[in-house]
Amino acid sequence: MKKKLMFIIGLSVVGLSFLFIRDYVKSKETRLKDSQILVEVQSVSEDRFIGDVLDGNDLVTDQQIIAFTFQETDKLETLQENDQVILEVPVVPIMTHSLPPQMPQTKIIKILD
Repeated sequence: MKKKLMFIIGLSVVGLSFLFIRDYVKSKETRLKDSQILVEVQSVSEDRFIGDVLDGNDLVTDQQIIAFTFQETDKLETLQENDQVILEVPVVPIMTHSLPPQMPQTKIIKILD
C-alpha cells in the first residue's frame, strides 16, 4: 500500500513539473503584435541599421532587406550584426525609391538574446 502511495505521489510530482515547465516555455515565446516585426540586423550606422525582415507585418515582409531609421537612437548603439530585434513600425509607407528601401521613424521594442 505504501509503495502505491509513493508511486502516485511521484507520478503527480512529475506531471505537475511538466505542466509548470510547459507554461514557462510558452511565456518566453515572442509574440508579435500587428504593428511589430522581427528583424535580423545586417549592419549598423549612427542613426539607422539595415536589417532582414524575418517575421511580422505583411506589408513589410515582402521587402526583405530594409534600412530602418530612428528618431531616438539610444538603443541603436547597443546593436550588433546578427542581433534579432523586435521593432514597432509606423503606419507610414516604406520609401521604396531608395536602395535599400527605408522604413522611417521606427521604434526598437526589444533586442532578443
